[in-house]
Amino acid sequence: MGGALLMLVLMISDMIQIRAFGYAIVVSSCLLINDSSAALAEDDFTLFGRFVHDADVAFKDDNSLSASGVSALRLGAKGAFNENFGFKVEANGAGGDFDLLTAKITFNRPFNIAVGQAKVPIGLDITSSSRHTGFATRSGISSLIGGVDRLLGISFNHNYASGLRIEGGVYHRALSDEGELNQSVAAFRATWGREQAGSLYHIGVSVRGRDQIGSQNVPLEISAMSDAIDQNITSTADNDKDFLIGAEGFYQAGAVTLNGEAYYLQASNSEGFGTYGDISWLIGGRRGYNDARRIFQRSKVENSVFEGGSGALELLFRLDYVEIDDRSFNKQFQFTQELGVNWHLDDNLRLLINAAHIDRSSMDINDDFIAFNTRLQLFF
Repeated sequence: MGGALLMLVLMISDMIQIRAFGYAIVVSSCLLINDSSAALAEDDFTLFGRFVHDADVAFKDDNSLSASGVSALRLGAKGAFNENFGFKVEANGAGGDFDLLTAKITFNRPFNIAVGQAKVPIGLDITSSSRHTGFATRSGISSLIGGVDRLLGISFNHNYASGLRIEGGVYHRALSDEGELNQSVAAFRATWGREQAGSLYHIGVSVRGRDQIGSQNVPLEISAMSDAIDQNITSTADNDKDFLIGAEGFYQAGAVTLNGEAYYLQASNSEGFGTYGDISWLIGGRRGYNDARRIFQRSKVENSVFEGGSGALELLFRLDYVEIDDRSFNKQFQFTQELGVNWHLDDNLRLLINAAHIDRSSMDINDDFIAFNTRLQLFF
C-alpha cells in the first residue's frame, strides 16, 4: 500500500501543473496488482469496455447532412487492493487517438473519497454513463453545463440510511485537455430517494461553480442533438466564470420510467436555462437503475436473442429546451421533440433509433431540422 499512498501525496501536491500523474495511476495500479502483498482476488478485478457506432442524418429544407463512425472504443479496469483502497482506469481509442478518460484511486472508509481524473457529478443525465441513457444523444442542456467533462481533482460520496446521498468535489483542469479545460471547478450533488411498493423514485439538486484559468472563455454552448448537425449554438459573450444550480427527478414503476431536470446558469456576461423531460416504456425487461448511486445502469432483458428470445423493446419520448442569453445580443434557443425506439438484444447489446425535430434560433437565424440518429452499442 505504500506505493499507493505515496502516489496520492504526489498527485495532490502537483495536481495543478502535472498531467502525467494521471498516467502514474495506471502504472501504480499495475504495480500494486502485481505486488504479492496487494494481490487482488479474482472478484476484486474487473475489465470492462464498450464499442459504439453512430450513424446520423439530418434534413433542412432540401438539404441533407450526415455523419457516421465509431464514437467510442473504450477499455478499462477497476478493482480493489483491499477493503479500503480501490482503483478505476478507462481509456478511449476511437478516432485513432488514445484519450485517458478516467484514472483514479479510491478510499472507501468511512466516506468514499477519490483522487484522480473523473466525471464531475452534475444531475442524473451527466452522472449516468451514456451506456445506459435512453437516447443516442444526451440532453441539450448537458453541453451547456459542462457536458461530460472529466477533470483532475478530489471527490467524495456518501449514502445515509435516511435515503440521502451526497457527492461532489473540487477539480482543476484535465489530463489530456490541450488547454481547453484549464478550469477550477467545485461541484456538489445531493439526492434523496427510496423504494416504495415496488416503485423507485428520487429527487435531487446540483450546484457547480466554474472559473476559467488563463485567456480562454468558459465554453457555453448548446449541443446540436445530432452528430449530423455540426454547428452548435455558442455564446458570443466573454465569460471567465459561471455558477450553476439545478434540480432533477426520477420515478420508475414497473416498465415505465419518468425523469427530468432543469438548470439555471449565471455567467459573467451571459445567462442560460435548460430543461428536459423523458418518458420510457420497456417491454420485455426493466430499465436499469442504481438506487445506491442514483444513476441509470444496465437494463435487464428477460429473453436474450442469444438464448432464443426476442430481446426487449423500449419506447421513449423527450421534450428538450435550452437557451443562452448574452444580454447585449439576441437570445439563442433550441427546442427539441424526440422519439426513440431501442431494441435491447441482450443485457450487453442494444440498437438505438431516434427521430428528432429540432427548432433552433441563433444570431437571428432560424433553423428547422429533422434528424434521425442511430447507435449500435456493445459493452461488457
